[in-house]
Parts: sequence; C-alpha cells; structure tokens
Amino acid sequence: MFLQRKRVMLRPHRPLAALQASAAGNIGIRQAIQSDLEALYQIEVTCQEAWSYDQLQEEISRDIAIVLVAEGTCGLCGFIVGWHVADEVQVLELAVHPSARRRGIASDLMKALLAHCQRSGRAVSIAILEVSANNGPAIALYTRLGFQTVGRRRGYYSNGDDALLMHRVLLNEAAAPGRLI
Repeated sequence: MFLQRKRVMLRPHRPLAALQASAAGNIGIRQAIQSDLEALYQIEVTCQEAWSYDQLQEEISRDIAIVLVAEGTCGLCGFIVGWHVADEVQVLELAVHPSARRRGIASDLMKALLAHCQRSGRAVSIAILEVSANNGPAIALYTRLGFQTVGRRRGYYSNGDDALLMHRVLLNEAAAPGRLI
C-alpha cells in the first residue's frame, strides 16, 4: 500500500530528554488514543517513508486498525499499526524513536499486536508486512520474530527502494490461552 505523504508542521509534544529517559526504564504497551497523536507523529517523522499526521489520525479512528503504543513514565517511544482483516494481521507500520531503538521495544510491540489479535476471538492464521529491502535492522528483527521473505515489490517506495514481502504463519490452534503466537 502506497500512502500519499502530506507535509504537516511538527509541534513539540515532549522533550527528547524525557523520551530517552522513558526508553531506558520500564515500558508498557497499550492501545493508542487520540491524545497520543502528536507523540506518534513525532516518532513517525524520524522514519524513512513517514506517514502524515492525517494518516495517523485516520488509522487511530479506523475500525479494523489496531494501534498500540509503547510508553514509559516520560512519554511514548514507539508504536505499531496493524489491520486484523479476515484471518490475517497486516502490519502497516512499526516505528520506534531513534533514541529508544535496540532495546527490544519493536519486538515487544510486534508480539503485543499478534497477541492482541489472538485474544480477539477471531481466527488469525498469518501475519504479513512489507519492509524496505535496504532496511537491514528491520529485516533482521522480523526474521528473529519468525517472518520469512516471500516476495518483492520493485520500486515500491518513493525513493525507489524495493519492498520485501514477509509473512509469518500463525498457528492459533497450537497456542495455549494467553500465550504469544
């Protein structure tokens, strides 16, 4: 899915020092709410193919969207957006503020999204995502989480990068209640 980018003026939400402090401490994951939008956007603009403020707002309001945030005592440091459609989880965006990366937050967000979908009571058999073929750290993360490359979209991103299509087969019937899939 190619999202049209819209320029939106960045308005400060929390100081960077507060964000760094929260990433070093305990992080909780919860469902996003409208008041998180500014912080989500601040994290999003650090990404290569950043979504606009309006796109993030639309996802928080969308019925099929699941938007989870990673939060410490000093603010938000990451988020994930997924759609639970039929028996699939489509991971649309996973972003962690640069100062909070390499601390397991992205992995925790992905696991929380998959667990949330499993607990929904609706069947989930596969998780799918697209990632830039040039984003080595993200590809390594997804591979560690059990995703496999199953295809490529040439020239998918606005900078000309290819997208790798990755999926992870989820076996709901093999997962014990409350256990991550």
